[in-house]
Amino acid sequence: KLLLRRETDLICIRIRSMASVDYQKLEDGESGGAIAAPPFALAKLDNDKEGLLKGLTDVEVAELVKKYGLNEVPEEKEPLWKMFLKQFTGPMQIMIECAALLCFLIHNWPDFTIIMVLLLTNGTLGFFEEKSAQASVDALKAGLEKKMPVKRNGKFDSIPVVQVVPGDILFMRGGDIVPADCYWLEGDPCQVDEAALTGESLPVKVPRKDDHGKQFSGRQMWSGSILKVGEC
Repeated sequence: KLLLRRETDLICIRIRSMASVDYQKLEDGESGGAIAAPPFALAKLDNDKEGLLKGLTDVEVAELVKKYGLNEVPEEKEPLWKMFLKQFTGPMQIMIECAALLCFLIHNWPDFTIIMVLLLTNGTLGFFEEKSAQASVDALKAGLEKKMPVKRNGKFDSIPVVQVVPGDILFMRGGDIVPADCYWLEGDPCQVDEAALTGESLPVKVPRKDDHGKQFSGRQMWSGSILKVGEC
């Protein structure tokens, strides 16, 4: 089982709202007065393991979502008007627009009309094709929504990873992608592939001996890493 927590001496992503994300490097002892306090102390990993294993209630989850936001980086969608204008900004389009301008300056109205009709028709078709492609990508993303067993109200339920909050208890097995920075709480000794994050070719053992001066660092599992062996 894994326990999620925001760590103040790491690169932290602070989701203030669904429209903006701030990134800040917090040094030891520096809070900057901006990041919210974590929901529990790391000492509880040893002193209050049974209490942590109870998981969160719906009321606690609602408060933590309000405090930390969802477990995602919001994507800003391009406005439709900007997508439409982009259809007229390519090299070929600019050449055609220059030709239309010359026809306008010399009062060659038949050629000007033909060029503008072709330009607008091409731009409109390109706009609808791009809009359709974007809708297909969004539908694909929705179909690939990842869910994981999370302990809520005393029992494990499968919920989308975007709804995971700090303090949640997750159950993971080999092949799962770690959905957020977390700590190993109990289970099998695990092998975690962090190649995508660190470039290290060999899996890392979790739990392991803590790094010097960093308590509980041997239990850390980073978001985006892959659990190769074990259940926890």
